[in-house]
Amino acid sequence: MVISFLFVDKLDLQLSVCFLYFSIQIAKMITQKIKQPQNAKSRKSAIIENNGILGKEIKVSPKSLISLNQKGFSIEFYVPTVEVLIGIGNNYTAYLIMEEDGWKALNKGAKVDITTLKEFKDKFINPIKKKK
Repeated sequence: MVISFLFVDKLDLQLSVCFLYFSIQIAKMITQKIKQPQNAKSRKSAIIENNGILGKEIKVSPKSLISLNQKGFSIEFYVPTVEVLIGIGNNYTAYLIMEEDGWKALNKGAKVDITTLKEFKDKFINPIKKKK
């Protein structure tokens, strides 16, 4: 932010300094109010339009491929999404998020295919090793 002043006399200078000081203090107060809490694990940034049910069972194999992500990892969707909240024990949660069209397809009977770690390695990692 760039601020420039034209000072006519000493009073203008004093008023400008006061204005700048209060502007900085207000900016600090606003920033403090909108900061994400240090202990927060996640943050919602959009409005939930409606609640409903998943409508179909999805079984996840214990051999399913997972990705461990660094702190701050995020995904942004530019289409409507459906989120399923999954409770894990007493203290943890997980989320299954899909495009709304995917959820509609699921409820119309579309096949669910969850990639296992072995399938991922066979398709993407092993072919690269063989080429070398």
